[in-house]
Amino acid sequence: MFDFAQLRSFVAVAVELHFGRAAEKLNMTQPALSRQIQALERHVGDRLLARTSRGVQLTPVGEQLLRDARRVLALADESLVNARKVAEGISGSVSVGFTSVVGQTHLPQLLTYARDQHPDIDLHLHEMVTSDQLQGLESGLIDLAMGRPLRDDNEHAYRALPPDRLVVAVPEDWQLASVAAPRVRDLHRRDLVMYNEHGARYFHDHLVRIFSAFGVQPTYVQKVTQVATMVALVRAGLGAAVIPASAHAGDRDGIAILDLPELDTYPVVARLMWRSDSDNPALHRFISALPEF
Repeated sequence: MFDFAQLRSFVAVAVELHFGRAAEKLNMTQPALSRQIQALERHVGDRLLARTSRGVQLTPVGEQLLRDARRVLALADESLVNARKVAEGISGSVSVGFTSVVGQTHLPQLLTYARDQHPDIDLHLHEMVTSDQLQGLESGLIDLAMGRPLRDDNEHAYRALPPDRLVVAVPEDWQLASVAAPRVRDLHRRDLVMYNEHGARYFHDHLVRIFSAFGVQPTYVQKVTQVATMVALVRAGLGAAVIPASAHAGDRDGIAILDLPELDTYPVVARLMWRSDSDNPALHRFISALPEF
């Protein structure tokens, strides 16, 4: 089978139409160059070059091979360049997991940064709850997680994202919606749509700590995972819900959003998380140059 050295030798002679100049260009001796051409001709089964009184000319077979050889060598050179870019993290892909709420608040900035600063790195997005993201990091499904810290996760490298604050969503016809200065205690014994302890573990545990600190015992009417579902249930009149402020900045038809200053001491935190031993160069380049949000 021929090799790239033989192809490069042939292209050099075919372009220069002179063995001496081609050998000088390739920094090799003429006899060595002639052996490369002869070996390539044996693979082809025909002559590629013809010596004449005027120098060297391409045979019809050589003319065809020259067209193809240039494409092959250009593709080979491009492949090496692309491989080096991947090795250096200049190009490649990063799979990103994100929760729906973190996706609304921080994902747009991440995508803008990637587009502007790393146009050759492709981001592949996966909407997942935090626990699934952590499993995804371990399995290699994702490279970067955008989620909530869990108490038993001490293994991943991370960068803190700006915190969010909690507010209370209530049906607009509730008496609580018109209270001038509502407090956490006002949720005592009230119907509340709560977070599922498995699918939304961070929020579930966070609210349990808050209610315990204030001596509040709501009546949990439903437990769900997604904030959008909670808001829909509040709008349907099932109960109140404690949600991140950024998760409901749009349509408020049928609900009232209450700001409780007491909740400001219990911010909602989020992180970018990744495996420090990841072998993805694009991930490490992406993270190392990532500005503060």
